[in-house]
Amino acid sequence: MKESTRELASDATDRMRAAVADQKLAGADYVGNFAEIVRRASREFDGEMPQAGQYIRKAAEQINGVSDALRSRDLSALVDDVQHFARQQPAAFFGAAVLAGFAAVRFFKSAPESGSRSGGGAQGSYPSDASVSGQIGRSPPKNSAAGPVAGM
Repeated sequence: MKESTRELASDATDRMRAAVADQKLAGADYVGNFAEIVRRASREFDGEMPQAGQYIRKAAEQINGVSDALRSRDLSALVDDVQHFARQQPAAFFGAAVLAGFAAVRFFKSAPESGSRSGGGAQGSYPSDASVSGQIGRSPPKNSAAGPVAGM
């Protein structure tokens, strides 16, 4: 009994570590792509405002450094660095957290629509807009709480 419990716990831990590693790499890819977008945007400023283009390129380099850190460092070291930064620069941390929130929203909005979720599995799949809109106007099943109660 104890042995199977340990195996189950070990399997769950391994799966969680693999999922965290996958998400960390996906986040690093997203941040790296964002750095490239910022770098391209900096070129637009080179003609009329070269100083602004230079600052934007420096920002892109910093963003790319974050991407590299996400790829190469383990999660506990990243958490320690974030905590240290938050203690040293609370206002900058708050601003970065707000920007990260906006980036996360964009990331999740740009994720593939129901095509990858339509497998009907139990991985938090949601009905597509089409299936929900197709249900509007239908009467609920007779045995549901919203329907008429039998015997009344």
